[in-house]
Amino acid sequence: MSRITPDFMSFFIELAGNNHKEWFDAHRKRYETVVKRPFEGFVSEVVERIKAEEPAYDVDPKKAIFRINRDIRFSKDKTPYKTQMGASINPGGEKVSRWPGLYFEVGPGGFNIGGGAYFLERPDQERVRAHIRDAHSRWKKALSNPEFQTLYPEGIIGEDWKRLPPGFENMAQTEPLVWKKKWYWWAELPPEQSLGEDGIEAVIAHHRATASLRALLTEALID
Repeated sequence: MSRITPDFMSFFIELAGNNHKEWFDAHRKRYETVVKRPFEGFVSEVVERIKAEEPAYDVDPKKAIFRINRDIRFSKDKTPYKTQMGASINPGGEKVSRWPGLYFEVGPGGFNIGGGAYFLERPDQERVRAHIRDAHSRWKKALSNPEFQTLYPEGIIGEDWKRLPPGFENMAQTEPLVWKKKWYWWAELPPEQSLGEDGIEAVIAHHRATASLRALLTEALID
């Protein structure tokens, strides 16, 4: 079994101060040994644990992992490499998905875990908003889950609309969820919590805590 180790963190700390191709090429074997393969093992175990409970998460772990190379085409920051590893595990196996799934990233800057409905087109946004209105009591119950509230103290976050269509006037006064364009959650943990078995358990616990909300979002998005 592969785990995140202090060597994983040390690699990225050094990369942050030497973020150029020459340094990375000189340390590529080290990257493969202490970063790439351990993270692939980490993601593989997360997938195995999740799909045992939710078969829709039967995905290829390697395809869930983001490349370490940054997309610098339209960025002022031209450093070529990320200083963390990330993975997006979604039903259907696509990294970018309309379906609510799981995202996490690990590096010396933090151990972050999130999920929800992030990449939504306007019709899907309208579906979710209508579902919140029509199944409001179920949404309130899911949001009041103590595990979700403990692990995601900010609750559901996301950019808001400035105006709402007709039919939401009354609810808009008391329910901020109907204002949103995206419905997702995000937890920031200390990087040391990703080390060893604790890292696996943290990802699984955070994912389980969102089961009811993911079910509601999925129900809203079904055509």
